[in-house]
Amino acid sequence: MHRAIIYSCTIMGLFTFGLTIVGPITRVLYPKVEADMAVPILILDLMPGWLAGLVLAAPLAAIMSTVDSMLLLTSSAIVKDIYLNYINPKASDRTIMKLSYMTTLLIGVLVVLLSLTPPDYVQMIVLYAVGGLEATFFAPIVFGLYWKRANHWGATASMLVGLISYILIENAAPNPFGMLTIVTTLVLSIVTMVVVSLMTRKPSQDILEKFWGKTMVKEQEKVINK
Repeated sequence: MHRAIIYSCTIMGLFTFGLTIVGPITRVLYPKVEADMAVPILILDLMPGWLAGLVLAAPLAAIMSTVDSMLLLTSSAIVKDIYLNYINPKASDRTIMKLSYMTTLLIGVLVVLLSLTPPDYVQMIVLYAVGGLEATFFAPIVFGLYWKRANHWGATASMLVGLISYILIENAAPNPFGMLTIVTTLVLSIVTMVVVSLMTRKPSQDILEKFWGKTMVKEQEKVINK
């Protein structure tokens, strides 16, 4: 997980750098093209048909894999996390299977109906969602990986503050102090993570050894004792 953060940041940095270059180029070449159609049109004009088809198939495949994963995740969250845990804990496997099929079908149909009238600029929804996810999960993930004093109370409070503050600030008073909303909400989320973790009970020795390993915990204890 520690290495995955470095790898993912590097890959996403290269990915984003490429798109930020393509955006201005497309704006110059096709000033009247809608933003969501800019990259496909650029690919179709600059590449032969067979190569353009292969290149465009890649993001479509990525979209399909993401959509089906989110569909299964949503269905599982509704059926197992809500129905099985709170409504009917003794439900049989057959019942769970039927409910999973029905939930997946209903959510899929709803998504298709909503996609028939898409918004003018889909990317704005993506940016809004990514900002909310970052405000919610950045502090718990990073501090959970690198700070042994972090605990579940701090993580829970940080997620709630990050999510609620992002929604309220983005809709009521976006870009406070001349900065993007995500900057302010990240600061609030990080401060909440640190303050609540320090004010509540530190993780037990078993938890520390489970996530950090016995050797690392013992070495840290030696440093503290010295």
